[in-house]
Amino acid sequence: SNNSIGGAGGTPGMCDGPCNIIANNGDATVHSAKAGLYLDPTSGVGNSIRGNVIFNNGAAVGLGIDLGTPGANANDTGDPDTGANNLQNSPVISDANSFGLINGTLNSSSSTTFVIDFFRNDAADGTASEARVFIGSTSVTTNGSGSGAFAFLSSVPLSAGQFITATATRAAAPLDTSELSAAVAVTQGTGSTPTVTPTFTPTNTATPTATNTPTNTATPTPPAVISGTVTYGNVAGTPTPRFVSNVTINGAGSPNVMTTTGPPGPTEGQYSLTGF
Repeated sequence: SNNSIGGAGGTPGMCDGPCNIIANNGDATVHSAKAGLYLDPTSGVGNSIRGNVIFNNGAAVGLGIDLGTPGANANDTGDPDTGANNLQNSPVISDANSFGLINGTLNSSSSTTFVIDFFRNDAADGTASEARVFIGSTSVTTNGSGSGAFAFLSSVPLSAGQFITATATRAAAPLDTSELSAAVAVTQGTGSTPTVTPTFTPTNTATPTATNTPTNTATPTPPAVISGTVTYGNVAGTPTPRFVSNVTINGAGSPNVMTTTGPPGPTEGQYSLTGF
């Protein structure tokens, strides 16, 4: 259980980094299962087999990867079976063309993400498909029914008459890798070079911070500036209403505003305004 043979990080079209060359293995005996890599029923789960070069194993009938009982396993709906690597279902390649576009599907555990590794082969072994050249990977997440579809555009050149195979590996533990898919022939592409549109993930837009708009504070009105002249009564000792003539309030004329009566005599100098 939980072994890793190869891994991610290899350069498509090459065998570098974690890549292993697994070739010329297997024979006609049941014990070897005529496979490049054979995980017998006691092998446990979580065995990751990724990014390797696998070819020429088991003569004309050997599998590149064989899980459990010798021989290719059939996919089962929802992938509920158990055994070596949980007998992980293989992807199904729908079509591939010389532009490098590869389409396919995977049915396995529901709502689970898998990594699909793709391989180019110059010949097909029939059910004994292998993995001659690693050409890249993509991911697929199954829906609630366990089904998912994928599209991959290879950066490694493909030619009509070559063959494509693929494996599926769980993206999270247990990292079960499937057997190789059945080989599908590359057809000649027609029309313009296709593109694979990535899934757009929206980014969060920052919520703008409200700007406080200051309110104008009323400017207090200054006290009235009052000026003027006083006209007194002409009878000494008699309280006589006095009048302010030519009164100016804040620069505006307002004549003949009556004041209170002051003490008698023509010499008083204090008064208060009334009548505003």
